[in-house]
Amino acid sequence: GKNTKVGKAVRASIESGEVDLVVGTHALLGSNLNFQNLGLLVVDEEQRFGVKQKERLKLIFDGIDVLTLSATPIPRTLQMSLSGIRDTSTIRSPPPMRKPTVTYVQEFDTKFIYEGIKREMERGGQSFFVVPRINQLDEAEKTIKDLFPDIRTIQAHGRMARGGAENNVAAFAEGNYDVLLATTVIENGVDIPSVNTIIIQNAQSFGMATLYQLRGRVGRSSSQAYAYFLHKREAISEQSAMRLQAMADLNELGAGFDVANRDLEIRGAGSLLGTEQSGMAAKVGFDLYMRMLKKSIRQLRGLDLPMVLRTNVLLPDGEGSLEIAQGEGDVSHAFVIPESFIEDA
Repeated sequence: GKNTKVGKAVRASIESGEVDLVVGTHALLGSNLNFQNLGLLVVDEEQRFGVKQKERLKLIFDGIDVLTLSATPIPRTLQMSLSGIRDTSTIRSPPPMRKPTVTYVQEFDTKFIYEGIKREMERGGQSFFVVPRINQLDEAEKTIKDLFPDIRTIQAHGRMARGGAENNVAAFAEGNYDVLLATTVIENGVDIPSVNTIIIQNAQSFGMATLYQLRGRVGRSSSQAYAYFLHKREAISEQSAMRLQAMADLNELGAGFDVANRDLEIRGAGSLLGTEQSGMAAKVGFDLYMRMLKKSIRQLRGLDLPMVLRTNVLLPDGEGSLEIAQGEGDVSHAFVIPESFIEDA
């Protein structure tokens, strides 16, 4: 906290330049924090930041080098990279011994829950079970208990007491439980190699980046991982169907950039100068939008210079001059149209 004794001491050391590297959260965007000589800003999980926060970054850290990291950049950011506004670099090489996650997209049925958890328990592994809302956790736990009466389950969500979710995830990581029921709090920062099955209920309610990040929680060892995206037929929309189809199609290692590209096609690029991080492109068509954007960028960068029309002026014989006196002894060779060529109005 900024008002605690420790917080004040950290801020003072940052402002004085005593520390060389600062690792922090959104608190670094505060208006009352000053850096002595900041040279590099690294933003991890860029898709978790809103436009206002990114604009705040530009204002505070103007003129420094910025590196943003994301497995699935949002459409607006990806559009900036594809159009040349930002430089981009893609890492597609996975760690050694990793295998692509086998992905199933199915209408909700308890047989898929039974199949996934049973397979994992038989090989001594653990499973994640993810729901979109906290009030659905108890119902999901009851469903699992009905299928496996002796199974050991534990929950983790954002409304637990301070440190509760972290402690439960830690107990699960130690192997004390078979299934962790959670919301999207496990989307980032959870790395448990013994967990190689994830079941996502009501998958139609999640965005594409979240689905990809959740699938990335499994398959973090040499074991074959499995991901089940279970949806409700009556609740699925056209866009959510396209998202789930993309997850079924793009299941190779390092497919995050392809997933982000598909998300860009589905939702559009958003407004580069406004606050919308998706949309807009559908109004004129994606291909036309891209051409218009690239043309504008080239003009702003001075790469597309306007064409200068060639003009021939025909004068009567003996009129006009190729020499213009600039000063004493200085003659510039240029052509001048005589005053008699155009009558005064």
